[in-house]
Amino acid sequence: MRLGSSLTPDELAQIAACVNELKISAAGSDYKLIRQNIEQLDKATRRFAELMMDSEVMSAMKGQTMDAADESMGADLTARTPSPRPSSKRNPWPRKRLTPINTDGTD
Repeated sequence: MRLGSSLTPDELAQIAACVNELKISAAGSDYKLIRQNIEQLDKATRRFAELMMDSEVMSAMKGQTMDAADESMGADLTARTPSPRPSSKRNPWPRKRLTPINTDGTD
Protein backbone atom coordinates (compact mmCIF):
# COMPACT_ATOMS: atom_id res chain seq x y z
CA MET A 1 0.00 0.00 0.00
CA ARG A 2 1.35 3.41 -0.94
CA LEU A 3 1.01 6.12 1.70
CA GLY A 4 -0.22 8.64 -0.84
CA SER A 5 -3.17 6.37 -1.59
CA SER A 6 -4.26 6.75 2.05
CA LEU A 7 -4.86 10.46 1.55
CA THR A 8 -8.14 11.73 0.16
CA PRO A 9 -8.21 13.47 -3.21
CA ASP A 10 -8.99 16.73 -1.38
CA GLU A 11 -5.93 16.29 0.85
CA LEU A 12 -3.70 15.59 -2.16
CA ALA A 13 -5.08 18.64 -3.97
CA GLN A 14 -4.55 20.82 -0.89
CA ILE A 15 -0.93 19.66 -0.58
CA ALA A 16 -0.28 20.30 -4.28
CA ALA A 17 -1.79 23.78 -4.01
CA CYS A 18 0.34 24.57 -0.94
CA VAL A 19 3.50 23.37 -2.70
CA ASN A 20 2.66 25.54 -5.71
CA GLU A 21 2.00 28.62 -3.52
CA LEU A 22 5.28 28.07 -1.70
CA LYS A 23 7.21 27.80 -4.97
CA ILE A 24 5.68 31.04 -6.19
CA SER A 25 6.40 32.89 -2.95
CA ALA A 26 9.95 31.49 -2.73
CA ALA A 27 10.70 33.11 -6.10
CA GLY A 28 9.96 36.49 -4.50
CA SER A 29 11.45 38.35 -1.56
CA ASP A 30 8.49 38.61 0.83
CA TYR A 31 9.73 36.52 3.74
CA LYS A 32 6.44 36.86 5.62
CA LEU A 33 4.55 35.36 2.68
CA ILE A 34 7.14 32.58 2.38
CA ARG A 35 6.80 31.80 6.09
CA GLN A 36 3.01 31.83 5.84
CA ASN A 37 3.13 29.39 2.91
CA ILE A 38 5.54 27.11 4.79
CA GLU A 39 3.10 27.00 7.71
CA GLN A 40 0.20 26.24 5.35
CA LEU A 41 2.16 23.37 3.77
CA ASP A 42 3.04 22.08 7.24
CA LYS A 43 -0.64 22.02 8.22
CA ALA A 44 -1.64 20.36 4.95
CA THR A 45 0.93 17.55 5.32
CA ARG A 46 0.47 16.68 9.01
CA ARG A 47 -1.86 13.75 8.39
CA PHE A 48 0.54 12.43 5.75
CA ALA A 49 3.39 12.63 8.30
CA GLU A 50 1.25 10.76 10.84
CA LEU A 51 0.56 8.03 8.29
CA MET A 52 4.26 7.73 7.54
CA MET A 53 5.15 7.43 11.23
CA ASP A 54 2.42 4.85 11.82
CA SER A 55 3.65 2.83 8.85
CA GLU A 56 7.26 2.89 10.08
CA VAL A 57 6.28 1.86 13.61
CA MET A 58 4.09 -0.94 12.30
CA SER A 59 6.84 -2.29 10.02
CA ALA A 60 9.44 -2.06 12.81
CA MET A 61 7.21 -3.99 15.20
CA LYS A 62 5.81 -6.46 12.66
CA GLY A 63 5.75 -9.95 14.14
CA GLN A 64 7.09 -8.88 17.53
CA THR A 65 5.41 -9.20 20.88
CA MET A 66 5.38 -6.19 23.17
CA ASP A 67 8.06 -7.79 25.36
CA ALA A 68 10.32 -8.43 22.35
CA ALA A 69 9.82 -4.87 21.11
CA ASP A 70 10.69 -3.58 24.59
CA GLU A 71 13.89 -5.63 24.66
CA SER A 72 14.95 -4.50 21.19
CA MET A 73 14.48 -0.86 22.16
CA GLY A 74 16.77 -1.22 25.17
CA ALA A 75 16.23 -1.54 28.87
CA ASP A 76 17.29 2.03 29.61
CA LEU A 77 14.58 3.59 27.45
CA THR A 78 12.23 5.49 29.72
CA ALA A 79 9.66 8.18 29.22
CA ARG A 80 10.20 11.47 30.97
CA THR A 81 7.45 12.24 33.40
CA PRO A 82 6.67 15.60 34.94
CA SER A 83 7.79 16.14 38.51
CA PRO A 84 4.96 15.86 41.00
CA ARG A 85 3.80 19.02 42.68
CA PRO A 86 4.84 19.47 46.30
CA SER A 87 2.39 17.81 48.62
CA SER A 88 2.11 20.69 51.09
CA LYS A 89 -0.48 23.34 50.48
CA ARG A 90 2.10 26.07 51.03
CA ASN A 91 3.39 27.55 47.79
CA PRO A 92 7.07 26.51 47.46
CA TRP A 93 7.67 29.51 45.20
CA PRO A 94 6.13 32.41 47.09
CA ARG A 95 5.80 35.74 45.35
CA LYS A 96 7.31 38.83 46.88
CA ARG A 97 4.86 41.12 48.53
CA LEU A 98 4.67 44.44 46.83
CA THR A 99 4.57 47.54 48.97
CA PRO A 100 2.29 50.23 47.62
CA ILE A 101 4.03 53.44 46.62
CA ASN A 102 2.66 56.65 47.97
CA THR A 103 2.37 58.96 44.99
CA ASP A 104 0.87 62.01 46.67
CA GLY A 105 4.19 63.03 48.32
CA THR A 106 3.16 62.33 51.92
CA ASP A 107 4.66 59.60 54.07
